[in-house]
Amino acid sequence: MNDAAHTPVFRHLAKWLVLSVFILLALLYLYGAVHNAWIAVGSPGTDPRVWFRLAAGQLCFAFASLSFGLGLYKGIQTFPRATGGSAALIVLGALLVLGPYIDRFVLMNNCLEAGGSWNRATLECSAD
Repeated sequence: MNDAAHTPVFRHLAKWLVLSVFILLALLYLYGAVHNAWIAVGSPGTDPRVWFRLAAGQLCFAFASLSFGLGLYKGIQTFPRATGGSAALIVLGALLVLGPYIDRFVLMNNCLEAGGSWNRATLECSAD
């Protein structure tokens, strides 16, 4: 068989493998988000805001994984042509990955501008 006959089979396998890996990654992040939210609600003696913030970040990563997986699935399907849908899904995934980091940066910046000190362990501002 020639290479042209192998290309559709390779694309078919590659797109399903990529999608499966990103769905598995999304499920792992979703499990982490549910676990952290459960700790925030049920664990006495801990600050629930920290755990909810961690859960929200992992939820963003779960949706980003799904977005990347679907974007790459669509991109592999139409390769070498790029489609707007696949590019939009990949950009959405990148924005979802950056969301928790931008949120933490804004919280830290507001804390330091107000004259406090940022505690990295608890993800909170300590007013000195």
